[in-house]
Amino acid sequence: MNIMRSMLKGAGMPKNFWAEAIIVVCCVKNRFTSSSKSTPHELWFRTKPDVSELLICGRAAFVHVSKVKRKALDDRSEKCVLIG
Repeated sequence: MNIMRSMLKGAGMPKNFWAEAIIVVCCVKNRFTSSSKSTPHELWFRTKPDVSELLICGRAAFVHVSKVKRKALDDRSEKCVLIG
């Protein structure tokens, strides 16, 4: 709960994103070393976890708007906030 709370606070996100934040925290905790000197991911899959895909929660992201939902001069993307 402390990690989730600090992640939401650091990203400047409202508390109603707590469920998404918990999913991100579980994903991150499974990829980093535990007390047994190997990660849960390594124990389960017998490979090192790929952490190159992890991005900073709360950073700016852009979502594509399909042709059906926009007119000729409308933007092709909308600025959003990355949750996880």
